[in-house]
Amino acid sequence: ALFKMPHRIYAMRHFEECRIRWYWDKKKFFEMFSYAGWNFLGKTSGTFSGQGVSMVVNVVFGPAVNAARHLAWTVNHAVQIFVNNFTMAINPQVTQSYAAGDHDYMKRLLFSGTKFTYFIMWMIVLPLILETDFVVTLWLGNPPEHTVNFIRLMLVLNTINIYHVILAMGIRATGKIMWYQLLFSSLEFLLFGAVYVMLHNGFAPEWSFICGIFCAALKVVVMWFLSRRQLAISGKEFILAVMVPTLLTSAISMGIPLVLRFNLPDGWLRFILVLFVSVTSAGLCSLYIGCTKPEREHLISLVLSKIKGEQGR
Repeated sequence: ALFKMPHRIYAMRHFEECRIRWYWDKKKFFEMFSYAGWNFLGKTSGTFSGQGVSMVVNVVFGPAVNAARHLAWTVNHAVQIFVNNFTMAINPQVTQSYAAGDHDYMKRLLFSGTKFTYFIMWMIVLPLILETDFVVTLWLGNPPEHTVNFIRLMLVLNTINIYHVILAMGIRATGKIMWYQLLFSSLEFLLFGAVYVMLHNGFAPEWSFICGIFCAALKVVVMWFLSRRQLAISGKEFILAVMVPTLLTSAISMGIPLVLRFNLPDGWLRFILVLFVSVTSAGLCSLYIGCTKPEREHLISLVLSKIKGEQGR
């Protein structure tokens, strides 16, 4: 830092924009304060809902079931690591395209980003859902009760969440997040209330995740409403461009893996076959059913350029 000091002094003396000065813009201050405040509400409600549901499960069913819930979150976190790197790369481009006024490009980014994120998640989720019992037994030996069901439901929950996570980047890029945070926070509090009532009235602990799945589906509908108002993207447009190809890809790609799962004896052979066939089937169906021709050509050229680049080193 000491070696850089002369450069700072020179810059402050010769460039006006580098000089420190008091600046006050009431409009900008309130815009920033409003954005931070609504964002804080969203983060708080999400934390309250997640930790609150865990507390309810712990009180009603005890620490053993709560441990199974924690294991499901651990598996989900490992899966999310593969997806988060991709979504982090999309976010700056969405913000930049909105700031530049290129709404058509931003729309294509949101649609393609949602599809590609879904396809990446699906290639991981499909074999995990089919072989959850084998993986959990291999990992823990004697897992707590409900662990397998919790993990499967958690994976389904976060697969549904993809349909609104990328669109939320477009909403945040507008800077107008009041309705987004208000509605999503209300759903989080509603989720906690629903889980509290159901578990205290004798429902199985799996309903804590089933309620989360219903909440995730409602968030997708809310996001369609907000996207129509703030991004000029209709729900019908999103369904045709994103949901139809992704759901069709999922339905077709799970055919052969399901046959193997239910017709082969439990063990390493079935696990390896299901894993290989699931990833291959999901990848090929994503490429040739889920992607449009320009998207497919772009992905293939990108992979080939990466391969050539590695060979050239």
